[in-house]
Amino acid sequence: MTARTLCRSHIMVTATFLLIFGVNALAQQDERPTTAPTWTNDPARLEALVHAAYSGNRDAMYVLSALYRSGRGMPKDTKEAAFWCEKAANAGKIEAMRDLGVMYLEGLGVKKDERTAIQWLQKVADGGEPAAITFLGILYGTGLGVPADPKAAWRWEAHAAELGNEAAMLWAGTFYLAGRADGDALQAMAWLRRAAEHGDLGAMADLGFAYVKGVGLSRDTAAGLKWLNAAAAAGEPAAICNLGIIYRDGIGVPKDSVVAMNWFTRGAAIGDDLRPNNRTTG
Repeated sequence: MTARTLCRSHIMVTATFLLIFGVNALAQQDERPTTAPTWTNDPARLEALVHAAYSGNRDAMYVLSALYRSGRGMPKDTKEAAFWCEKAANAGKIEAMRDLGVMYLEGLGVKKDERTAIQWLQKVADGGEPAAITFLGILYGTGLGVPADPKAAWRWEAHAAELGNEAAMLWAGTFYLAGRADGDALQAMAWLRRAAEHGDLGAMADLGFAYVKGVGLSRDTAAGLKWLNAAAAAGEPAAICNLGIIYRDGIGVPKDSVVAMNWFTRGAAIGDDLRPNNRTTG
């Protein structure tokens, strides 16, 4: 057991979806930083969008769904968001298929239905859409909506990573370290390093712990502590937790209960459950 599996009791899939997909991106398209939201300032534009959606334009349906979901220009209404998202998906809008899969998975505006969710996501992933491929890998790695399957998790994440999806590179490395993906150690660490070098705090925490433990790569305590301290300085809970564990258990460093407790206390102050009795080094 290592890295984020030690420090987080669960993975927030909705948050992951937001990071990977950017739910409100289309709702904010064509806006400029120097102007107020055009959807709320331009009733004629909004009326034209609604008319296009009712006329069967799948792009307009999808944008209207995003507006209902975000509350920008339309009252926030997840049922209306799901209604228009499903219409756009049935009309062949790839992004709508992907979003609809997550809505069914989470029960956002629709009755929660994991089978239907996977069907939509699988359809998009089979078409080669990197974000959907990444998300399917996350589901197989966490066992959410499908039976946990380390081989499938690796297959999907590796596929998306090869397509250049950086979120997939992060998850491929993270899942490999956690024993949730059955794949190539060198490739997993290479992808995790790339995510860390691009500033992903979770990747920095995972890579640092991997170096200290010597999991998937040669043990290098100095390099591991460098990554962990950098992530911890930025407030990453997993890094803070891992540093506490390292000093508590003497992993690559002399045991130091005072330093360990300082890290655990710091982590607790930012809201993560880092009580030492809840942690094991595995």
